Amino acid sequence: MLDISQCETHMAKVTALAAHLGLTAQLQSRFDYLASYANGPGCLHPSPDGTGTRCRLFSDAVDPYSFEFLMETKQPNGTHDCWFRGGLIFHSAGDTGAGAPTYSVRVTDDLRAGWSVHT
Repeated sequence: MLDISQCETHMAKVTALAAHLGLTAQLQSRFDYLASYANGPGCLHPSPDGTGTRCRLFSDAVDPYSFEFLMETKQPNGTHDCWFRGGLIFHSAGDTGAGAPTYSVRVTDDLRAGWSVHT
């Protein structure tokens, strides 16, 4: 599950950039990945209804087109506990991420623009 309730305005800005750059499908694939992370059959937190994990998105404090996220696990009593935090980081074309504003190194040699998950 992907919870965007804390970043709806930011989400609109980022999806507009993705559309402008022709990267809507790429961004959506990252959202889908986070929404279903470790949640399917055979995964760490499987659940019949697909709600074993919840990813909460927030606007990134540094980069205007990136997100912070909080991955949570659903407990037997229905509450959610923090599992780990990370970022859905936007890298412009040719950006290695080693400098401002992201300060997060790419983990691939693909230097095309797009979003990648960092933990």
